[in-house]
This record gives sequence, structure tokens and C-alpha cells, in this order.
Amino acid sequence: MNCNPVTIGEAVGAAWKRMVQVLFRPFDLTKWITWGFCIWVISCSSGGSGSGNFPTGKMSPSGSVHSDGAEGFWSKLDQLFNGTDGSFFDRMCRIFHWEPATVMLTLTLIAVLVLFCIAIAAVMLWLRGRFEFMWLHNTVRNCAEIKAPWREYRREGNSFFKGWFLISLTLVLASLFLAVLSLIPVYRWIKASAAAHEALPFHFQELLIGGAVYVLAIVLIGLYLWLAGTFVPPIMYRRRCGFSEGLHLFNQFLRQAPGQFIKFILMHTLIFLLFGIAIVSAVCLTCCILAIPLMIPFVGTVVLLPIHVFDRYFSLEFLARLTPEFDLFPPPEPVAGPAMAEPPLIEEATQDQQEEK
Repeated sequence: MNCNPVTIGEAVGAAWKRMVQVLFRPFDLTKWITWGFCIWVISCSSGGSGSGNFPTGKMSPSGSVHSDGAEGFWSKLDQLFNGTDGSFFDRMCRIFHWEPATVMLTLTLIAVLVLFCIAIAAVMLWLRGRFEFMWLHNTVRNCAEIKAPWREYRREGNSFFKGWFLISLTLVLASLFLAVLSLIPVYRWIKASAAAHEALPFHFQELLIGGAVYVLAIVLIGLYLWLAGTFVPPIMYRRRCGFSEGLHLFNQFLRQAPGQFIKFILMHTLIFLLFGIAIVSAVCLTCCILAIPLMIPFVGTVVLLPIHVFDRYFSLEFLARLTPEFDLFPPPEPVAGPAMAEPPLIEEATQDQQEEK
């Protein structure tokens, strides 16, 4: 399957004209609410991350933290990392005056909370898979349906959920593994400094190089996942196939035309930078009044619906020009013109002439 060169300007212009046509000619409030609801559910599948801290020094039974001095700090750190009396957990509880039962209960509650968050993320990811195809169905056919696409694309939506969940879980485990590997030099430095009761010189070069490689890998993987999340659902929608086949076809396109996808990323970044500047300018010109509806989750999605619809149409127009086989839009209906009078047959014209003679 060959990939054609794409003129990004044509894709942008076609996406803009199609967005204006389906949203404003004519304006349909039901369509806006339905499409906005689909986009809102899809956007809710993204999660956040939390942060925590840990105490340094000795914690009193009342819960306050105070310092024991530099010598006491290094002594306790040496006892914690290099001690031999009991396990690391026992030494930690003894040094910080923590009750083991309380610590175990806290860890259990944290584990339950993590599992609950994973379950919520899985449910939201499943909803995203189902609503991705629902929104594709509505944008491609210019309709506002809920029940019909929910039932029709159940197999594709569930397949997308399973594949994307496995990829997400693999990436999370790989990130944790790499994070642990990057902390090994720090752990060795802390352990050696605790034994020497002073801060030893630390070689930051290895940590900086490892951190730069890690950040670069995260950026590249993030771009790949964004492209896959953008183009795999339309491929699955067109072929009515599972996630594995859709991802395989996307990887094939990416290998054949990497430059085309780079142009798509650059143009997408530029366009949405301009959109961001326009939104900020509009908020400032309205004395932040426009920011009120934008901060309301569902209402903000409906207000910004033209941007979301343009984004979807831009990717679909790009895919249609890259591989015409994956043009999702139905061909335009032929315009009925005025009926043309049929010319007389040659034989009839000749007979009439002979009769006149």
C-alpha cells in the first residue's frame, strides 16, 4: 500500500471548509451538544499525577519533625542503610518511631487507592474507545446519533480499549523500571555517604545523561502515541478491523512516509498555537468573561467545539490524501441539472428531408 505526498495547506483548507459547513450551515444545537458530549467523554480519559514527600529527621509521637543535628542525621542514615539489626522496614520504623501496624495499614490503604484509580482509569479508557467511534461516525456522516453507533461499533471500540490499555500498562511499568534504574546511583551515593558520615562527591554527569535520554524517549514515545491515537481509530473505522490490524497499518504508513507525518505534527502545532493565542486574546478582550464558560468542563467543550471538529477533520483529510483508500467521507451526490432535449436520430432527420423534396 503506497503513500502519496500530502499538501498540508489543502488538507487544512478542506478541514476548515468542512467544519464550517457541518457546524454553521445550518446551526444545529442538538448536533453541538451531542458532539460536545462525545469529545468531553473522550477528554476525560486523560489522568493526572500526584506527588508526595518524606520526612527527614526524627518524627515525634505527636507528629512534629525536628532535626537532631548533622552528626545525628548521618548516624541515623548510616543505621538505616548500613545497619544489620533487622530488616530495612524494621530499622525505618524504629528510627522514625513509627508503629509497624500503622505503616502496614497506610501501605495497604495506598495500594487499595492505587488499584481503585487503575479501575477508574480503565473504565474511562473503555468509554473513550466506544466514544471515539461514535464521534467518528457522527463527524463522517454529519449526524448526531448515540444509540446506533454505540451498538454498531461495539467490537471496534472494545478492541481499541484492550489494545490501548495493554500499551498504557506496558509503558507505565517500563517507566517505573527505568525510574528505579536511574535511582540506583543515587541510592549507592546515599549509602556510601551515610557510611562516611559526610556528603561524598556525586557524579552528576551520568545522572544528567541518563535523564536527558529518558526525557527524549518520553517525548518520542508521546508523539508516537498521539499519532497512533489520532489515526488508528479512523483506520479501524474504515476497515472494520481490530486494534492490532489498525496499529499495523498505521506503522506501515509511518514507515513509508515519515516526512509526511512530521509535516502534520509541525502544522498541527502551529495551528493550535494560533488557536491558543486567539483564545487568550478573546478572554482578555472580554475582561475574562469568556473564561467563565470555558472553565466549566462540558460547557467549555461545547464552546470550543469548532476547534475540536477542525482537529478531527484535519487528521481525516490528511489520511485521505495520504492513502485515498482510507477516505472516510462519502462521495458528493451528483447535482441534478436541467433536462436536455435529446437530438433527433440521423435516420429520422434524413427521412424528413426526403419527404420535403
